[in-house]
Amino acid sequence: MKKLFLLLFTLLLPMVMMGQRHSKGIGGIDVFGGFSLGKYTGWNTGIGYSHYMTSSDIFRITGEYTQYKRKIYTREFDILNYMAELEYLHMVVSNHNNLYINLGIGVKGGYEDIGKAKDYVNSDGRVSDIKSRFMAIPLVAGEAEFFAFSKTAFLLQVKECYSPMSDLRKWNTTIGIGIRQLIF
Repeated sequence: MKKLFLLLFTLLLPMVMMGQRHSKGIGGIDVFGGFSLGKYTGWNTGIGYSHYMTSSDIFRITGEYTQYKRKIYTREFDILNYMAELEYLHMVVSNHNNLYINLGIGVKGGYEDIGKAKDYVNSDGRVSDIKSRFMAIPLVAGEAEFFAFSKTAFLLQVKECYSPMSDLRKWNTTIGIGIRQLIF
């Protein structure tokens, strides 16, 4: 019985320990993946760096790759986005132990590549102004952090982006999961 108690204690202790995120100046490496909702679904993946400016404010820079399918005329094509993202998040709810809910705003910019669709949309007498282009996109974000261990958090992210420069998709909602590993 004593061995079972010690085993449970050592397994559950890290889950109830306070996350180290409350110290100003701590940073974390984020790795995440997710999918896009809506008419044109797809997936995304990325890596980023989060910096805790205060105990409740986070600044994040991220590199992200997104791929989704879009039907143009009669064929479906893979559309690729290569983006860099800046976000500011503020903690709105917390149990001050291991669960934190953050809301924020940001901007991302990058390149939308329509790839093989370029030749197709301008063939067979069709002329289209759809093209690959650089974009700047405002966004709002929500994030839940759950610190399973003192330096490791599981993330659930929801982002809504508005892409006025895109010819193919003006609104983009993404849901993602990831891991944040704190570093000093």
